[in-house]
Amino acid sequence: FDEVMRKHGKKLLSAEVPPVRSLIDFPPGTKGVIINVGSNTNPPVPPASNLSIVVLAVEPVLATALKIDRHGGRTLVLCAAVASGQPRLGAFHVYNKNGVSSSLSAASVKSFWNKGFSQILPVPIISLELLLDSVPQGIDVVHLKTDMQGYDFDAIKSAGKRLREIPTIFSEVYCRGQSKYEGVKNDLQLDWVQYMDEMGFTLSNRRGLEQKKFYVTPPVSSRTTGDCETDAAWERNETWRSIDHFVDRTTSVSKATVRSLIDFPPGTKGVIINVGSNTNPPVPPASNLSIVVLAVEPVLATALKIDRHGGRTLVLCAAVASGQPRLGAFHVYNKNGVSSSLSAASVKSFWNKGFSQILPVPIISLELLLDSV
Repeated sequence: FDEVMRKHGKKLLSAEVPPVRSLIDFPPGTKGVIINVGSNTNPPVPPASNLSIVVLAVEPVLATALKIDRHGGRTLVLCAAVASGQPRLGAFHVYNKNGVSSSLSAASVKSFWNKGFSQILPVPIISLELLLDSVPQGIDVVHLKTDMQGYDFDAIKSAGKRLREIPTIFSEVYCRGQSKYEGVKNDLQLDWVQYMDEMGFTLSNRRGLEQKKFYVTPPVSSRTTGDCETDAAWERNETWRSIDHFVDRTTSVSKATVRSLIDFPPGTKGVIINVGSNTNPPVPPASNLSIVVLAVEPVLATALKIDRHGGRTLVLCAAVASGQPRLGAFHVYNKNGVSSSLSAASVKSFWNKGFSQILPVPIISLELLLDSV
């Protein structure tokens, strides 16, 4: 190894990782998709009147994602968080029943929904642009719904000009300058209105928001902690200018480098990483409480069965492969997905007979995983 690094190390270390584009595997006959970012347990139901439209539910909390009804394969579930910046791993704050009030930011107000114990979980973080890029050509995004506890606007900006491909958007927003999470910008009038106007969208429920004092005149000019939130409905203006007219700043936010870190328990000095752990990663050593385990398991149902050992085993739902971070299809075989892979089986055997699933998963490199420690 030393000889190889002496001769080729500089070249190896400076080599660029080639982009690898993966696509989400939708059911045959799919022509449209409803995307719900921050779905919790109740994303929209696929319309019974149009079987060519499916739902993609994006939910970061493992236990919550597993409870989502798949509607016979017409609802796909992706376990990830969405925010601006490059794909990365980060800490997700879990609050309330089923994680319904969970966020990438800690709560800034004390309320019933964040009293008592809250978890901090490692999650893959992707941009909305990457999510849209992973929808194959020929499949339209017919509607986007976001409910992201303060990160809705951040995610919307991360789509850049591709936002114009979506005809209708329904988003959770904050009002009157108030925010219940630390460091977020998600205010209807301070953040959303001007940006969405520039992107060619109209606030279709403005009159109702004005009547309920969520949209006020004159608008507030400063931010404070508080708990004023509502939903905003946006419709694409079909007579708007060409997409090429939009200024470059709409896409630059999603290109910025933002480094997030996995939140390990206090006192951690070492970590054992098990990629492809299935249900039985190594047990954290009882003789050294400063060492924890990070289990990386792509299959949702399998990941949820992993023993957390009182918080000393962390679980990340993702696949690991070379190339840039992306979304892709994961082939699930055998009991607990023990024989699952990013590739389809090339032989017929007992472990891949009968039904097998293909699930959407975040794909990260081992380098990104190590960078997040």
